[in-house]
Amino acid sequence: MFNITNPKNVQLVSLPLEKIFDYEEGFGQKQFHEHGRFGDKMEKMDGTLISTFLHGRASKEVRLKSKQSLTSNQVLETMKLLV
Repeated sequence: MFNITNPKNVQLVSLPLEKIFDYEEGFGQKQFHEHGRFGDKMEKMDGTLISTFLHGRASKEVRLKSKQSLTSNQVLETMKLLV
């Protein structure tokens, strides 16, 4: 996501998250897990990922966004948890 408030000074404010794969998923990527042993294990529930960005020139307020929206239901509900 980019800050385009000033077209002459466009700034990067948020990068997309890395793709998260389920175990044994990965589009041909070789799996290196030993049988019965996991290094990190995470559960991907509904597919919604929230990322942060800094908003405002002076205040640098932390805001949240989903992949496609600044105001999705998931973003608004998550913001309530931070306040």
